[in-house]
Amino acid sequence: MPPLFYGTYKFGQLLLNSPNRPFPKDFTLTAILNELHHIWQPFLFGSLVAGLICATLGFVISRILWKVIAKKLEN
Repeated sequence: MPPLFYGTYKFGQLLLNSPNRPFPKDFTLTAILNELHHIWQPFLFGSLVAGLICATLGFVISRILWKVIAKKLEN
């Protein structure tokens, strides 16, 4: 899951053209929550757009495969 989260965050960051945030040096709950306050928008937007792209691709590919298999079974 973490690579997927990081990928959607970077994708959202690219789409929103937001600045790069340095990784916090201390790994405490307050540091994580402070960073979450800054990164939630690119993360959420990247997740939404990536989900829409994957859903659309999955729909189109399944429709194409359905038609190909149905024609093959028909003959």
